[in-house]
Amino acid sequence: MKTKACFILVSLLIALSFVGSGLCSGAEGWSETYKVGTIAPKGIAWALQMDRIVFPEVAKATDGNLVIKVYWGGVMGDDEAIIKKMRIGQLHGAGMSGYGCTLAIPEMAVMQLPFLFNNWQEVDYVKEKMAPIFDEITRDHDYMVIAYIDQDFDVFFSSKYDMTKVEEFAQAKIISWSGALEGEVLQAIGAHPIPVSMTEAPTSIRQGIGDTIIAPKAWAVGTQLYSILKYVSPLNIRYSPAVMLLTWEAYEQMPQDYRDRFMAVRPKIMRDFCLAAREDNEKCLNALLEYGIKQREMSPEEKAKLESMAHTVWEDQAGQQYPAELLEQIQDHLEEFRSNK
Repeated sequence: MKTKACFILVSLLIALSFVGSGLCSGAEGWSETYKVGTIAPKGIAWALQMDRIVFPEVAKATDGNLVIKVYWGGVMGDDEAIIKKMRIGQLHGAGMSGYGCTLAIPEMAVMQLPFLFNNWQEVDYVKEKMAPIFDEITRDHDYMVIAYIDQDFDVFFSSKYDMTKVEEFAQAKIISWSGALEGEVLQAIGAHPIPVSMTEAPTSIRQGIGDTIIAPKAWAVGTQLYSILKYVSPLNIRYSPAVMLLTWEAYEQMPQDYRDRFMAVRPKIMRDFCLAAREDNEKCLNALLEYGIKQREMSPEEKAKLESMAHTVWEDQAGQQYPAELLEQIQDHLEEFRSNK
């Protein structure tokens, strides 16, 4: 009896040692360094918020056992090259621009439709409602979204035109670097876009190949094109989403306990990051205006004309750039939000 009781006691102690450790999720002894690429230059705009907001929360959620090594400023190439490196296992993740976001997750092009959103409140509402759906879509592409963030409400910059008249879009030499949907939008409003790669865009403006571009405010500061650009249009022609991604393989390697803890804090990371990034973009705009770039606004009549032309893209590109049902869902959420205001 004593032998049997001793055996039972030892078995219980062994079982309790596994349960009591709280690490049956596999976190014990796990540590890893994940390599992440981004075109964002270190120390500017989005890079600051990654360092200040995202990485500390990742460290907290993983007890400091996951280290993020970032290759800043396009060291790993542009967004397209970074995606290729993720697919072959050279990188575990990425911080993607609006263009990179739609390269990795093509369906998210729907968020870039012209004049879809009126303000940041609408963007935040739709992102919250659509996150579970975009999570599933992203999983189908073998990625996991660390955070849905913002590139900006992109605006037009020009070295020649103030962009207050619709006909100026046909006259301007507009550099297009953000993918197929951007090209379709520019053509819909009468422009003749000049497609270039993301890395070629600043040089194309400097060399006079183009005189106009649609971009985030921080881009104009980061590329130091403020000495060439003369005008900025505050017209929020499109919202541009951005994302921080992990490959699904890298995400699955993390112990379940760490994944659960990170997902619990992800909404806070996204909220804090976006608020800070939006503030940074506005600071960049103010700095550009102080430097001497002139801000010009369209009349309501010209804006209405431009919107009418741009809206033709919505249905034309449904089923091509994005599933039609995604646009319907977003429109339903926007209608719900606007009716409750």
